[in-house]
Amino acid sequence: MTEQLGVLVIGMHRSGTSAVTRAVNLLGVPTCVPSDLMPALPSNQRGHWESRTLVELNNTILHALGRSSWCPPPLDVWAGAPQLPGLPPEHARHLLDRLHPTPQWVWKDPRTSLTLPFWFTALHDVPVALVLCVRHPLEVAASIRRRDGTPWEVALCMWERYLRHALAAAAGRPVLVTHYETLLADPVRWARHAATFLTSFGARIDWRASLPAELGAFVDPGLHHETAPPHEAPLSPGQRAVYEALCRYDGPADSFRPPVLPAEAPETELTLCRHAARPRRHAGGRR
Repeated sequence: MTEQLGVLVIGMHRSGTSAVTRAVNLLGVPTCVPSDLMPALPSNQRGHWESRTLVELNNTILHALGRSSWCPPPLDVWAGAPQLPGLPPEHARHLLDRLHPTPQWVWKDPRTSLTLPFWFTALHDVPVALVLCVRHPLEVAASIRRRDGTPWEVALCMWERYLRHALAAAAGRPVLVTHYETLLADPVRWARHAATFLTSFGARIDWRASLPAELGAFVDPGLHHETAPPHEAPLSPGQRAVYEALCRYDGPADSFRPPVLPAEAPETELTLCRHAARPRRHAGGRR
């Protein structure tokens, strides 16, 4: 059995990544050291289940690329191995090892969807499995808009950019694609599928008698505050293509094959950059 296993939970913000990470943690896969866990906030009252230090490091990586979590870098940013002054992968690896001292661990940060190539280099000798969280883009946009007032069109462009990055970087990797509504509908069934996936890559799962009750107490269907409007008119053709492609994935893949997608529309970059030039608003949420 594999001695080491890193589980990376990725996906757009407000897509259920926190709930998925805690569910994996309840299966017996440790998160980071408790002292570094991001505290619960009004926008996520059951906790973020992510490392404050590694969130800051991901932000630093994005800033070194000239971008941020709310203005994701273009899709070709990792072509040609860009130089990140002062950010050697070895330093990132040392930091992650200090924060995740256990042989197996789960780490969640939506920003990692954008920085996966960097982390794959840093974790070159560690078996890594990905859990890609998918939620309807209009639900994501509604949640982000409610949290901090981000305009619909900007949130949808962010969603598209995050998912395009994640899909491309996941090629050839072990990936469990999970839809937010599937987890909420039956967390115990979801956990059984996740346990099977993770066990196949060496995870040591703790399926104790109390686990179904623990999952049921944490994964509350009442957390599904936003639902997609009855029409999808706000979605651009590119966004619709990405979501429809994602709907064809639901479950594990030992070697993920990304969908063939149309090119991203130029308007996506323009929308993100225009929004990035405006003053940031932080209304009880976080970027």
